[in-house]
This record gives sequence, structure tokens and C-alpha cells, in this order.
Amino acid sequence: MKNANILIVEDSAAVAEDIKGVLIKMGYQIAGICSTGEEAIKMASSERPDIFLVDIQLAGDLDGTAAAQVIHDKYHIPIIYLTALLDDETFRRARTTEPYGFLTKPLDETQLKTTLELALYNERIAKLERENEQWLTVMLKSIGDAVVATDANGNVKFMNKLAEDLTGWSQSLAVGRDFDEIICLRARNPEKNISSPVKTMISTLESSNIERGTTLVSKSGREYLIDDSGSPMFDAEGNLCGTVIVFRDVTEEIKMEEEVAAALRASVISQLADRITHEVNNPAEAILLYLTMAMEDSDNAGVSDKIGKALRQIKRLSRLTKWLRDFSSNTRSEDDKSVGLSHLLQQVVGIFEESFETREIGLQLSFPEVLPNVCESAESIRSIVSCVLNMEYSRLNQGDSVYVEVRESKNRTVIAIEDNGMWLGPVPNEIFDTDSSFNQTISTGARIARDICEGMGGEMVARNKLASEGSGVCFEISLPLRHELDL
Repeated sequence: MKNANILIVEDSAAVAEDIKGVLIKMGYQIAGICSTGEEAIKMASSERPDIFLVDIQLAGDLDGTAAAQVIHDKYHIPIIYLTALLDDETFRRARTTEPYGFLTKPLDETQLKTTLELALYNERIAKLERENEQWLTVMLKSIGDAVVATDANGNVKFMNKLAEDLTGWSQSLAVGRDFDEIICLRARNPEKNISSPVKTMISTLESSNIERGTTLVSKSGREYLIDDSGSPMFDAEGNLCGTVIVFRDVTEEIKMEEEVAAALRASVISQLADRITHEVNNPAEAILLYLTMAMEDSDNAGVSDKIGKALRQIKRLSRLTKWLRDFSSNTRSEDDKSVGLSHLLQQVVGIFEESFETREIGLQLSFPEVLPNVCESAESIRSIVSCVLNMEYSRLNQGDSVYVEVRESKNRTVIAIEDNGMWLGPVPNEIFDTDSSFNQTISTGARIARDICEGMGGEMVARNKLASEGSGVCFEISLPLRHELDL
């Protein structure tokens, strides 16, 4: 990315001016030059450069890594370190700032150009990912339902505003606490027990829904009737990484449904009562009339007594139907794009092609038709392959070639980067050691690539090719990527 603004942080004025001249010749703009960590932080705020070239060993209270840490955390500006020497402790500190590279002084112009272009490219990708993450967070915060996300252990990681309102917990207080401490659920039927939806998802690795109308008891004791759905989340390797629970307040909704149902029941009862009253009263009145007439005509005391008893039962039945009609008229109820690995590797290799071609070093990529898609691991894979190709660029000579091959092996994806150059010596894996005898830039790049790989649960080894394979070295990167959506 030409015309990028670069800030040079170097306590040697002569070295800083040399670097400035080289960068201007490459077409970059210079945001400024400063010699201390304190000045670098101030200029990060005022100039907002696209990238920092920082000398690790700066004089003053803030050395290069300390200043870079502040700049990385506060401004997300990519860092490239300049160093003549790099001890273990300084390397560990520098690594926490997530640098885009280490350049050894005196600088090689071609390596400087390649590292800058790679850093700027990767930063553009990282910026897009940050923007997507921010967009997702805003969307979750503004969604019309309450959303709670947990980690794989069931501890809260995120709550949107509606979830805060319903539970009575702020996100700042809820984060890190167990889901069941924040979300207190109770069945409407006191005889029923409710299983924790998060614990259910963690144990079964399947979606879980609670019964609609379950009671949510807030921190203050206020109760809501809710409806919810929950889903487990998996990382690119298929491992459980958390859960998401979406729920909403359906108190008024259920209340309205119950009122409608009660009114319907009342209407049915009323119609039934009217029908019964009609069907009973008409014959009862006739019976009452006939019994009255019979009683008046009868001279037999025993018969009159029996007729009187029948009359009293008929009148009782009339009162009962009237009560049923009156009761029915007043009845009330009491009761929610992945990145293809092949495309990713083509992008990375494409970045290096021009530089390799300039030095007449061959660079080829081959892969099978079907490769897994990668999500969260995309940036890590890009960094690993970039580090290795940068190493190869540094150590190979004109006429050498590099081959990038991808294959599947025992449910893992293997990225093999091999060359036909010189062997690495009797113990190739010493390239990863901090006290390695290899070129500092090459060794540092190897360690960074291996650390990222292991952080993903993968493995990275270096080996000299067998005599039958010809001369050269092979770097094998084994990653536990699963096939989610194949290209």
C-alpha cells in the first residue's frame, strides 16, 4: 500500500534518516521521526500513522516494547520492530504486542519492503475483522430480544441492554459469573424443576429451549414470563467455545392469551348454561303447573304430601338453573462468510510472488480441490504461512524454488512449505530455539510461526529433505481444521 504514513521511532538520528530516505524512495510517506517511547505515544495520538517502525532498544523510561504496548492497546496501529539484538525476555515482551514482524539492523531494503507490504495488508484484514466484530456487537445490543453469551464453562461473556434490563444485572458485573447465577429460572408449576439450558447445551452439545412461560426472577425479585432458545457455539476445529441464549419477555403476551382463553371458556360456559336453563326450565315449569293442579284436585293427604315434595324439588331445580345462568355470565379464569483455505493461501502466496520473482526464486502453490473453510483461524494461518515464506525469502538464493502444498492427514490439514535450497544443519528444529545460531530474523520468524501454530492446537516442525528427495528443507504445519463448508 503505497502512500502509507509511517512513523519512525529510532534513537539514532543517523539511522532514522537513512530509514526515512529508503521509505520515501519506496513511495511511502513519513508521519514523523521520534527518539523516545513517550514521543511515540504522543505522535500516535496526533498523527495516527498507518504503521510504526520501532527500535526495541529505546533510551528513556519507556523502551520500544513498552511504548508499542500502549500504542497497540489504545490505537490498534501495527508495529514492526527494528533490532540489532533480541534476548529472550525482550522477545517475550515484544510478542505480547502482536508485532507484524522483526527486522534486523542494518536493514535489507527488499526485506523491509516485503515486511511493510505484508503488515499493511494483514492490518487491513484485521481492521475489517474488528469492524465486523463491532458491527455484530452493535447488532446484538440493539436486537429486540435479550441476548446472553457464555464461554464453554457457562460463564457470562456478553449481555445486551435488554438482557441487563430483564435480569437486573449490568454486563460489567455479570461477565465472568456463572450463567445460572445471573439467570434465575423457575417453573410456573412449583412441582416442576427446570434444568439449566446452558448446562444442558454444554453436556449434550445440542440446542436447548425452556418451556414458554417459564418465570425469570430478576436480581431485584421482579418476575417475568419468558420464552427462550439456546444454541451451542463451536470453533473452527469443532470444539465447544460457548453458548448463546436468546429470550424475550412474554408476560403481557401470555396474560392476553390467557384472558382470551378465559373469555372463550366463559362464552362456552354461558352458552351451555343458557342451553341447560332453556332445556330444563321449560319442562320443569310444565311439571310444576301439572303438579300444582294435581295437588289442588287431590283429597288424599298422602298423595298431596308426595306432590308437595315433588314441587319443592322442581323449584330447587329452577333455582339451580338460574344460579348456573348467573354464574356463567360472571365467570373469570383463575389460572432467533467463512474464508476458504485455498483462497487464503492464494492471497498470501500472491503477496510474496513479486518479491520472489525479483530475486528469481520460484514460488508454487498446489492444493486438492476440496479444502476446509476457516473462520477464527484465518488470520493465524495467514501469519504462520507469511512468517515461513519470509524466512524462505531471507535464506534462499537465486535459482532456488519454494513449493507450498496442502494435504489431509489423519483428520488434520497439513501445509507443507519446502524448498530445494541448502539444508538447515544436523538438527533443523534448532531454528526454533532462542539461542539458535541461525540468522536472527529467520530464527525469530520461525519461533513466531511455531508459537501461533501451537496456540491453535497444531504442530510445526522443520526437517531436512531426504537424500532421495534432493537438497532442501521442509516446514510442515499441521492444523486441526475440520471441513465445515468445502469449496
